[in-house]
This record gives sequence, C-alpha cells and structure tokens, in this order.
Amino acid sequence: MNRRLDFFPIKNKPLLILDLEGTTGIYSSSMHQNDTIMLRHGFYEFLQCDPWFDYAIATRAPKFFITQIEGNLEKAGLKISQPIYSKEDIEIGNQNLGNYKYIQHVCEDKKIHKVESTVVIMGDFLRFTDNDDYSANDYLSHDFVADPSHLILNNSLNDHPYPINGEIPIYLVLPQPWTTKDYHGNHISLSFNFALFILRKLWELGTGNFAEGYKNLGSSDLFQKVEIKAPNMEHNQRYLILKGESKDWQPMVKIA
Repeated sequence: MNRRLDFFPIKNKPLLILDLEGTTGIYSSSMHQNDTIMLRHGFYEFLQCDPWFDYAIATRAPKFFITQIEGNLEKAGLKISQPIYSKEDIEIGNQNLGNYKYIQHVCEDKKIHKVESTVVIMGDFLRFTDNDDYSANDYLSHDFVADPSHLILNNSLNDHPYPINGEIPIYLVLPQPWTTKDYHGNHISLSFNFALFILRKLWELGTGNFAEGYKNLGSSDLFQKVEIKAPNMEHNQRYLILKGESKDWQPMVKIA
C-alpha cells in the first residue's frame, strides 16, 4: 500500500470527518471534563504528519470541552491543526435525530460538493445493549452482517451523517477504547493506522471515489460491510465495521 496516489489532484483532496471522544482518544474520566489524554494508537503520529487527505473533527461535545482538550494538547506539545466542530456547530434541533451530525457546514467550509464520492465519516461503536461494557473479543466475534441491529439501536453509534442533498458518506466504525482492555487491565483498541489503511484502500479501489471503492471492496476477516436503514430515517447507511488482526490492536498512548 505504499504506491503513490497520483490519480487525484492535490487541490481536490478527499475529506475524513472524525469524531473526537472515543474515536481519536479518551479525554475524560467523567462527563466533559478533560482530566486525561489517552490517544488511539497511531493518532499521535497522525497529528504530526501531512496526510494525503483533508480532515476535520466533528463532535457533539460542547465547545468548552473542546477548548479544554486543545489547551491541554498544546501543553503536551500537540496541536490539532484542522477545525473542530462542536455540538453548537453541528447538532440537529430535532431530538428524534439526536444521534445524527449535520455535516453540511463542514463540507461547505472544506468546499466539498460530491459527498458520497469524496467524504468518509469515522466514529466509534459504543455498546451492544444499554450501557453494558464489552470486550475486544465481544466486538471481534460479533457478526454485524448476520445481526446488524446494534448499529442502529441503543445510540451505539452517535455519528450518523445527516444527508446532504440526498448524499450520505460511508461510515467507518471503530471500537470504543474504554472497556476493551488487555489481560493486565490496560486500555487497548484498534489502531488508527489500520483505519487509515482501509481509508486509502477505499480510495484506491474506487480510483478516487470512496463510494466506488466500497462497492469494489471484497469480503475479508479484517472488516465487515453492512448496509441497513439508518435509525429514524428512510435512507440506507453504508457501514464498514473495522476489526483488523491481533497486531492491529494496540495500547492507548497516554499523553497526560
């Protein structure tokens, strides 16, 4: 996967929209109080590189929490160079659509016009039922193709993108890092590096089109493809549930 991506112009980079808490790391031991920073493996290095794609972070956390995180990251010598959109920026007023993100503002700011082909959203899978913990084995062994219901129930995913002019980006799903631990009780989760490998695979298989890449992506033990009606909506959402191999599950990187 090291060959050059010469088939798209630099000025038209695709866009990855990331969730913040749980997806990029753990930033709080209690609700919206930045008292820790444990980054997902690979995200530390990502913040210091110049990726082949553009990115933004969109979270339903409040602005004051984001300000705390940004300040504490800078104290640790790290900076998220791209914009972070808060609850105040992307929340939808209709409470029945509370697990959706209105990403149109993000796409407009990034001058993205073809959402399905050039945008991917990434978020973390929170739970199977209610607020029960789950292990890495629970996540890896679950067949989301045979039983996809957990993707749309119990607010297990909080990052469903609200359609933009009828277009819906692919949803890359990572496991949350709070309850997936190793035998010593240390937080582990699927590496961000693996997620970026799959993102690039989608782009290459689609020759610069994520939607086509999703169609062309074959079956694998490393991920599962699921298309199911989105919660409280009439459209189908395309999910790519990332699982990886044992080597792709790495300890969280404690920063503060």
